[in-house]
Amino acid sequence: MMFFKQIPVGPMQNFSYIIGDEKSKEAVVIDAGWETAKLIDIANKEKLKINKIILTHSHYDHTQKVDELASRTNAAVYFHELDFDEIKKLIKNNSIKIIKLKNNEEIEVGSVKIKIIHTPGHTPGAICLLFENKLITGDTLFVNAIG
Repeated sequence: MMFFKQIPVGPMQNFSYIIGDEKSKEAVVIDAGWETAKLIDIANKEKLKINKIILTHSHYDHTQKVDELASRTNAAVYFHELDFDEIKKLIKNNSIKIIKLKNNEEIEVGSVKIKIIHTPGHTPGAICLLFENKLITGDTLFVNAIG
């Protein structure tokens, strides 16, 4: 069974997401822009271990806390290869594992498979994430607008 939660964070109420596999207890955080403690607390309450972080694009409001969250959880950080130069600047902890993504790759979180869809435009490496009939668009799409 999959755990899925959309979490408003930060002064602009951006969304971060936690996707978890309730059997394996593995979890991924999508977009680590704000409120690291809030994300960790939610995962802990659900007895999930954050071992992956996926960034939908390189903008500050989606990435600024990635070093802190990865350092506190020992999670690997995933993002599209075309946003590498921008995101790499934010990761100060050299022990954090970085995985560069390409279009159509899949990331497994326990039994949950997340497909990467490269959607350049908002940033060169912007991605959407497709899993179990859900699509996380980062800033590729806004409510009633496009990013």
